Amino acid sequence: MDFPLPNLRRLFRFIISEARENMAAIERLDSYLSNAIPGSKEAWEAADRAYQEGYRVPVNPRKRDDAALKVLRGNKRLTEERKAAKVGYERWVKIQGIWNDMRR
Repeated sequence: MDFPLPNLRRLFRFIISEARENMAAIERLDSYLSNAIPGSKEAWEAADRAYQEGYRVPVNPRKRDDAALKVLRGNKRLTEERKAAKVGYERWVKIQGIWNDMRR
């Protein structure tokens, strides 16, 4: 599902155009998407919890000693993981929406 969204739309259109021949693929895609969204939401919530528990406020963010840099690196990693998990969830929701619109 790393395709750009226009390519996914095209792929979905091809699958639906021959619905009788692709019934197994349609059912598999339905079940996959229905499982992918809750899984990505759980990953997002886990990353958010890790961010909230692990984020440390640096004493002096302009100070560049080893301890302050370690705190800043940890905060950056947690922030990036949380953002990536949120983007992944939003992408799955968008793909599910495209699939539902095509199925109508």
